[in-house]
Amino acid sequence: ITGLAAPGATGDALRSGDFSNTVPPNFHTSAFGVPVLAWTVEPMNAGAASGPVSNRTYWQAIYIPYAMTVTGAVFNISTIGASITSSSIGLYDSSGTRLVQQSNANTAFGSALTGTLTVAFSTTYSITTPGVYWIGFHVQATTTPTLIRAQSANSAAVNMNIAATAGTLNFRSGYSGTGAISASFPAGTPTLDVGPWLFGLY
Repeated sequence: ITGLAAPGATGDALRSGDFSNTVPPNFHTSAFGVPVLAWTVEPMNAGAASGPVSNRTYWQAIYIPYAMTVTGAVFNISTIGASITSSSIGLYDSSGTRLVQQSNANTAFGSALTGTLTVAFSTTYSITTPGVYWIGFHVQATTTPTLIRAQSANSAAVNMNIAATAGTLNFRSGYSGTGAISASFPAGTPTLDVGPWLFGLY
């Protein structure tokens, strides 16, 4: 479904794929091991893996279909990293304002284990308005871990909001060298990132 306004959201329309990343309340799967409330991409479509650029922030769009209280984020590592010095992950609203975060996610991103890992935010956060939100993360390391993600999409696919207006990109990155996720989206035009990493909220 393309161009349908997000319930409760102002000035932010849903893009293709936004309806594929929702799950029923308290949906448990053996792949995640926690009650996943929403995710950035259908796990069955996450057939690729890559590592983020060290010390760069990435944001992944995630659609929240109903009011919920989130505890943290869940993701999957396929290859472990090395010498991680800082990492953080957080939830942003549709305007790009950070709502909650975990400023030290080194235990998860620096895990010697592969597979599903969870990061609890510093506090739980109650989402009262459905709509498009964002998961932002960064990892600073000699070797960043390889994370499960969807296949990279065609950069000319305007219907997926990849080649459309930069301010509405589904998958974006920016803010190199900051050492942490920012309190809000950076000013200016974000860098295109043509495929989402698999992140869920629990």
